[in-house]
Amino acid sequence: MKLQKNCLYCNTEFTARATTTKYCSHKCNQRHYKQKQRDKNIEKALSENNLRVLSAIRAKDRGQSVQPVQQEEFLNVPQACEFLGVSRGTLYNLINKNCVKINKLGRRTIVKKSELLNLFEYEN
Repeated sequence: MKLQKNCLYCNTEFTARATTTKYCSHKCNQRHYKQKQRDKNIEKALSENNLRVLSAIRAKDRGQSVQPVQQEEFLNVPQACEFLGVSRGTLYNLINKNCVKINKLGRRTIVKKSELLNLFEYEN
């Protein structure tokens, strides 16, 4: 039994040997699978970003102040990483090399924002 079908990925007409065939070739099948995975990852990232925005709006509605990292004077480790655009490991490497001074509040590590800005000042 042979049927004329359109490929789901490239939309070309092909002759299918079975009724369940969806793609004209294995290559189109692979490419469509990859495209679906990319779309799923993009949708996931967008939904996570939307959740952050919604939580900030809810906090603002409750009267809690939500300050962006740029306005705060003292930062915790994740905020400092976001401010510098580096990973946690990189920030801890800078701390261990004494490039960045920290303070401990109990178990929390606090970094003064001016310390992070001093990383970019060059002394001759």
